[in-house]
Order: sequence, then C-alpha cells, then structure tokens
Amino acid sequence: MDEAALEQRQVIDYFNETTSFYDRSQLDDEEKFLRFFSFEEDVIPKYVGGVGSCLDIGSGTGVFLKYASMKHGAHNVVGIDVSEGMLAQSLLDKPLQADLAQGSVLDLPVREGRFDLVFMEEVLHHLVSRSRADSKKLAKRAISNIRRMIRPGGAFILREEYYESWLAPTLSSTLIMLLLGLFNALRIRLPHKEAHMGLKVAFYTRGEIREMVEEAGGKILEARDVKWTKTLGERAALVKSMGKMYYIIAFDR
Repeated sequence: MDEAALEQRQVIDYFNETTSFYDRSQLDDEEKFLRFFSFEEDVIPKYVGGVGSCLDIGSGTGVFLKYASMKHGAHNVVGIDVSEGMLAQSLLDKPLQADLAQGSVLDLPVREGRFDLVFMEEVLHHLVSRSRADSKKLAKRAISNIRRMIRPGGAFILREEYYESWLAPTLSSTLIMLLLGLFNALRIRLPHKEAHMGLKVAFYTRGEIREMVEEAGGKILEARDVKWTKTLGERAALVKSMGKMYYIIAFDR
C-alpha cells in the first residue's frame, strides 16, 4: 500500500471507530439543532436563492442533510463520506431521503454543476500527504473540485479549524503535524477521545484558507470566527490563536 493510500486508510479507520462520538443525535432537540446551524440559518437565505439540491462532503451521520431537507426544503440531497461506518450510521439513526455514497472530495463520485449548495465541515485537515506543503496541495485540489460541483448562483459553506502561532502563523500547525508523526512512529497513543494511532492532520491558518479559496476563484461572502480556549497541549505547540471558521463562498463563472 503506497503512502497516500495508507493515509486514506487511517482516516477511514479513525471515522469508523469514532462513529458514535461524531453522531450528533442530541441535535434532535430543535433548539439545539438550530443553534448548531446558526451560521447557516443566517447566510443561506441571504446568499442562496433556493436550495433544491445539496451536497454534503464528509457527511458523517447525515445531520446537515437532515437540516437542509427540513429547514431549506432541499429535495435532492447527496452525502459523500470516506467512512462506510458513518454512512451506515446515518441510515440507522436518522433515515434520510438522500443518496449516500462512499468517496473522497479528491475524487467525487457525482456529476459536476449539479448543486445549489455544497457543505463541508472539518475535512481539509484530514487530507494529509508526506509533508504539510504536499497536504496543502491536496486541500487546494479539494476546493477546486468543489467549485466544479456548484451550479451558477450556488454557494459553498466551509467549516474548518485553524491554528496560528505567536512566532510565524504556520508554525503551530506544522508542529502539530510533526509531533503526531513522531508519536505515531514511537507508537505513542495520545490520551484524547479523538486520538487514533497512525492518524495525522494538516491544519491551516485563516490566511491560508482564504488564500486557497481565492486561488480557486472563490469569494468569501461572509465569515464567522469561533475562538477556542487553549489547553496546555496547544500552548506547548506555541498556539496564539485557535478556533473554527465558518465561511460561505461563491465562485466566479
């Protein structure tokens, strides 16, 4: 198995093992459900004329597909995920009127130019190659692929974590990737509920995410920055600022 295939297998195994952790069945409460999608509640009516068709990349247990169907009337909904476990859970816990398929954002098994809205949450940092620079090329390729999925007048909602350092903005995310590689080589499993032996991640700064979007011909229409409190581990990685960015993006035609 080559390195790229091995990294992909690690991601699939990770999500197969953590299916129950990522299942947000607690969002069945409508108030929590709408609070979780508060950004989407604000921006979809503002920037998307109508959501007849929706693609969720990294659809997990199908929560966003349920949201798009219930709250925005999407009738043609498609979920793509690398994890067969996640797809099976989405059918088990929340039966959906949706087309589900196993696949990657790097090779989407759907027809181009089909969707009013594409949604992707926390997928970019799982596109990992030999180095951070090579991983970034995969992230750029992913965003370019997404552009081709959207029909004129449609939009892309991206949710992605970021880590930035005091010294140079990219230093923290570089350290995180290197340290995970070292722990994996030494067979040290981190004491964290999301830790998985062999898994690596490649995080980016807010500036890098904006740069990748613009390079693909995208324009950020609106963004929301939800900052997180740093733990001892993040301080050790010289993290100055960390959190999760929410973007709605349109692409030039």
